[in-house]
Formats: sequence, structure tokens, C-alpha cells
Amino acid sequence: MTADLQRLHAVVGGIASDGEISVAELRGLQLWLDDHQHLARCWPYEEVGSLVTSVLADGRVSPEESQTLQAFFSEFPAVLDNRTITSPDVLQGATMVGLCAVCPDIVIPGATFCFTGKSNRYSRSKFSQVIGAMGGVAIDAVTRDLNYLVIGADGNPCWAYACYGRKVERAVELRKAGHSLMIVHENDLHDVIADARA
Repeated sequence: MTADLQRLHAVVGGIASDGEISVAELRGLQLWLDDHQHLARCWPYEEVGSLVTSVLADGRVSPEESQTLQAFFSEFPAVLDNRTITSPDVLQGATMVGLCAVCPDIVIPGATFCFTGKSNRYSRSKFSQVIGAMGGVAIDAVTRDLNYLVIGADGNPCWAYACYGRKVERAVELRKAGHSLMIVHENDLHDVIADARA
């Protein structure tokens, strides 16, 4: 697993090294990610997968997307260092990119959840009630015991100013340190809740 994570760092660093990022490079990276799903929950597998999926959705790499990819991928030539993210990929339009896991496997019973940002469906107390009723535990802070940090669908105003907010920053730090918490979008959690209720 460590060797594969080092390969992932090398691959994304290599893609960024010439200053140009093509659709073919991203498709190749996406295939590599699909073949290495055992790295799920490990930094930066989910972040890279989310960003690549978002960019390839329309089959092209726009100048803005290229800039975002370049900033994110350029973080990785210095493998496994202790730097924090210097150019966080936050909001493009109203969609989170490069942050939330793509099609995450969310298991609620026995898991701990923390919510950040603004929900388009739940208050914080309602969120806690729903999670508790399904056998999970809602907590207020990002700790080493956290399994899922849920990003509200309406985001957080500070993300518009290239700042994640403390909960997301802490979650990213823990993921980079090797903790297996998952950062998920609120809509993916709603899907899991709806499936369980059905």
C-alpha cells in the first residue's frame, strides 16, 4: 500500500511536471485509480479521484480546470512531506471538487459522523437525530475517532476565499497523517439514508 501511494504521488507529480494536463493523461490516471481501489480512504486517493472525475465529466480540460489540477498536482513532487495544502481546491460554481470522495461506501451503524458547512435539508440537531436513529454517532469536532466528515451541500462562505474552514483542514491533516476518515458530500449521505429507509 505504501509503495502504491508513492506511485500515485509520482504519477500526479509527473502529470503536472510539464505544465500541461491533457484528457488522455487524466483518463490514464483514472484507470490507474480504478485498478488501485485498495487505496480508498488513504490520502490523496479520494481527493485525486474526485478532482479527476469532476474535470472529465464534460470530456475536456478547461483553462480553469487545468489551473486547478496544476495547483493540486504540484503539491506531490515532495512525497510524504508535512506541508499543508497551499492552494486548496474548493468551489467551482456550486460544486465541491478535489475534496469529497466519489461514490463513497458509507456505513452508518457504529460509525462516527461530523457535519460542516450548511445543509440544504437538515439542521445540526436533525442530522444528529437521523444518524443516531440509524446506529451511528454524531460528534461536533474532527478527531482521530471520526469516520466521516460530511460536507454540507450549500458549502461554507469561507470556502469562496480559498480557506477550507477548521473542520475540513483538520480532516485533511488527519488523512495526510494516515487516519482513514472519509470526507463525503451531504448528498451521498442522503442516498445512503434513503436506501436504508427503503
